[in-house]
Amino acid sequence: MSDGCTMWLDGWPIWLGGTGDEWLHCCVQHDQAYFDGAVTLLTHVELGACVAWSAGGILMGCIMAAGTSGWWLLTKLRRR
Repeated sequence: MSDGCTMWLDGWPIWLGGTGDEWLHCCVQHDQAYFDGAVTLLTHVELGACVAWSAGGILMGCIMAAGTSGWWLLTKLRRR
């Protein structure tokens, strides 16, 4: 089960000319990796690449990859 891009946009808002779900499918794939227990740093890089190629642009892809990677690393460090 996926909630889309958790605590983030699923795409560009309509008032910015988007559909609101340009990269939603990228987030669903990313959530599937969490569900499967197969999350690595590469998973977050792949999310960023997917977003960049899905009309999100390179900047949005980098922001999302950095955000998810940073959060993932923080949770890993807190468990130690």
